[in-house]
Amino acid sequence: STDLVVSAKLVAPKNTVINPNYRCKPSRDDIALIELEEPVSDVGYVILADALTESKLIAPEQALLISGWGKTAIGNPVSRYLMEAEIKVVKNSLCEKAVGLSDKLPSNVICAGGGGKDSWEGDSGGPLYVRGGSKITQVGVVSFGRGCGEGPGVYTGVSAYMDWISKIAVTSVSSRC
Repeated sequence: STDLVVSAKLVAPKNTVINPNYRCKPSRDDIALIELEEPVSDVGYVILADALTESKLIAPEQALLISGWGKTAIGNPVSRYLMEAEIKVVKNSLCEKAVGLSDKLPSNVICAGGGGKDSWEGDSGGPLYVRGGSKITQVGVVSFGRGCGEGPGVYTGVSAYMDWISKIAVTSVSSRC
């Protein structure tokens, strides 16, 4: 993991919208949107991957990045600093065995990690992304896994939810006018 040195401004959440199809056990449609109390600026250029972009970026052994303030080891508190790690995409069939699932994973998830690098407690909801120059492309959201770095983690792919995200974002913006 790498510490990310960034300036920060604390902005409170105003509203949370959980995907209406979300299921906890087994985890399905694990994605939500958070509206902030005030707009943020200077966050750089972040785009959400559409299906075509995601299909180009998600291949076995493709390097992706995760970041968060989650725990870094068993018994540790959550991190005081934003951490980032590079992980690699894993085939869903290998991931199902490693995570200990009896069911097949849905096609709208991405498996990545292993080799001691993983998202963990406190990282859920954080981004799975690719950085290219000044652009960040978010392809997934931290969902679940097994232990800390014991195998790959499961990430909700954002491209499958673009229509839902757009609908919520437009509704949120138009309700302020």
